[in-house]
Amino acid sequence: MFLNAAKNSDTTMFLVVDETDRMLEKGHFDELKQLLEMINQNEEAKQRRRNFVFSATLTFDHDLPEHIAAKAKKNSKSGIFKETPGQRLNNLVQVIGMTNPKVVDITQQHGTAHSLIESRIVCKADQKDFYLYYFLKRHPGRTLVFCNSIDCVKRLVSLLGYLNCDPLSLFGSMQQRQRLKNLERFTQNPAALLIATDVAARGLDIPNVDHVIHYQVPKTTENYVHRSGRTARASKEGITVLFIGADEVKDYVKLNQSLGRTEDLPMYPTSERMMKQIRQRVSLARDIERMDLHQRRNNESRNWEDKVAKEFMSDSDLDSEQEEELKLSKGREKRQMKARRLELSRLLATPIIMDRVEMKFPTSDSVDLPAEKEQSAIKLVRQVVQENIEFKKQRNKKRKRNN
Repeated sequence: MFLNAAKNSDTTMFLVVDETDRMLEKGHFDELKQLLEMINQNEEAKQRRRNFVFSATLTFDHDLPEHIAAKAKKNSKSGIFKETPGQRLNNLVQVIGMTNPKVVDITQQHGTAHSLIESRIVCKADQKDFYLYYFLKRHPGRTLVFCNSIDCVKRLVSLLGYLNCDPLSLFGSMQQRQRLKNLERFTQNPAALLIATDVAARGLDIPNVDHVIHYQVPKTTENYVHRSGRTARASKEGITVLFIGADEVKDYVKLNQSLGRTEDLPMYPTSERMMKQIRQRVSLARDIERMDLHQRRNNESRNWEDKVAKEFMSDSDLDSEQEEELKLSKGREKRQMKARRLELSRLLATPIIMDRVEMKFPTSDSVDLPAEKEQSAIKLVRQVVQENIEFKKQRNKKRKRNN
């Protein structure tokens, strides 16, 4: 690759770099920098060449990624440090070799697309599974769920698999062949579900993603923008829902400050009657998942113990009573697992009863929104926003009358 680049550097007329803020960040993608050094060796060719660089978050004031920051902390002489937007732009001009650069900034006021509807759900960490399954059942469509870790992705894929959601996964350590296979399945199915880490936040053009769920608050502002940018593409509408646990409130506040927001995101409303049905199913799926994991671990442990026993003990030394107890224990576990699976299958075969959605405002009576089976998440949140506006107007009128 490098040899071909050096050979053709004199005839290179156009250079295009996407995701520029990451591609050219210090300590990141050193191969690209070597390539740029090669094609910039001919000064005359460099002056003729036209360069186009793109990024959704280049002008953001963002922190270094954790692995890059750790590298800088470990080696104080690495030359890696947090750059201001101005420093980043100047560095970009020098590294790429641009002459007479022109900057065209079309960033929206709050960093996200104008056709994107944003909302939030504030809940305890152990309740996120309930709200995720609730959203998936109420709003069928192509949904992309983002997690901050591979372990979280794997756990959700396992749990939602028991709930017949047919989840697909995507994360960094996955083989490329499997990544492409899952992406193809996701794009071909209009009701597909993909659980992914931030590896899916950039560089992928997945058409017609209806919903983006932030199961965990992203660690950086640009990750939120890039995640949310998987939907509401090409002037189409989309919605993103941010799940906020008690320990993530600080990250959420920091996110709003970075995006220049002065108001909270609107709350995504739910139906308590539906939530009762959701909790029952998800709780049962969790029990099955825990029992399945427990059985697999016990089987692994027993297999190892049996192997050791056979190597160091004769058949006469084996405790027949202990063996009988193990068999009885296995039998009980299998029966319990079978009973729970049958109960979950019965619940999943029963349609969830849709109900009115309740939206509560501070110091106010609750507001009921209509229950429509096919109601889109976008329409629902827009109704909430409108109800919130009306509530504020009424509150201001009361204050004026009281004064």
